[in-house]
Amino acid sequence: MKTIEVELPDRVTVELETLVKDGWFADEAEVIRVALLEFVQRNRLALMERFQIGHLPLRAAQSTLVDRTRAAAPLFPLSVY
Repeated sequence: MKTIEVELPDRVTVELETLVKDGWFADEAEVIRVALLEFVQRNRLALMERFQIGHLPLRAAQSTLVDRTRAAAPLFPLSVY
């Protein structure tokens, strides 16, 4: 298993601590693992479609990707921020 270190806003860490304290998860790492797995499972196809550059030349694909990313609504709204 790979370890990744991330910085989270205070509001998110409070939510993580509450979930653990209330007994929903064993620790904060478990909350993050479950959340990431669920996000990827729910959004796998949309993520692949959104970031696939396929047959486009690299420069055109990069600029198109930036334009689409700016214009697209977030796949996973983060209301806790």
